[in-house]
Amino acid sequence: TITSNVAQFPTDYLFYADLTFDKTGISTEEYNLSSDSRILGSWSLHSLTIDDTITSNVAQFPTDYLFYADQTFDKTEFSTAGGEDLYSNGVWTAEKNTGTMTTSILGETSTISYIFDHSEYFIPMDGFMVWDYVNDDHSYHKILQKTSHPDPIYLSISSSGGTIESLTEPSAFDILIQLSNDDNASYEVSGSFVPGIDFSEGNILATLSGGQYSIINVNIPISIEIIY
Repeated sequence: TITSNVAQFPTDYLFYADLTFDKTGISTEEYNLSSDSRILGSWSLHSLTIDDTITSNVAQFPTDYLFYADQTFDKTEFSTAGGEDLYSNGVWTAEKNTGTMTTSILGETSTISYIFDHSEYFIPMDGFMVWDYVNDDHSYHKILQKTSHPDPIYLSISSSGGTIESLTEPSAFDILIQLSNDDNASYEVSGSFVPGIDFSEGNILATLSGGQYSIINVNIPISIEIIY
């Protein structure tokens, strides 16, 4: 028997006489993700203000950041004047409760206050992350723009004792789920379970997977009883 946190991703199945089913996943609470998941991915420097008065020309010195789940990051400063691009690597940690991030790169450690322009856990393309920190007695206000998609979420459906047919998706495996973090957000997949020869019992297994959390399995047993 496979168990999962069905309170977080409750699943409803409606079975009819011909064993046709509808599967609907409904989000009733926020995803249980790590506090730093919103930072992961690629970001580009959108604007930079120093000491609230000096605005840097970021188009002349474009800078990209790439944050990894192992709490390392890459920083690339591109040259627009024919010089060499500068690559460096560092480490980072983030604390959601205080809204602070600590970065260490090239022997320099900074404590950064950060916020996002989106309240969801998944920051969309072109979303913004705002940094405020002090370095060498100067205050820095950086706005970074998201340049990479969030990790996709996939649904796979399999069965024993029969086959899944007439599915509303091209395949029963790796169905891309576009589900927001709003209450009652849902994504529906419909199909038919066709029992095998001499069928008496079987099951349908739904698996939700993604890079942000562990695999979630929901196993629904099916049996047929003849009552006289």
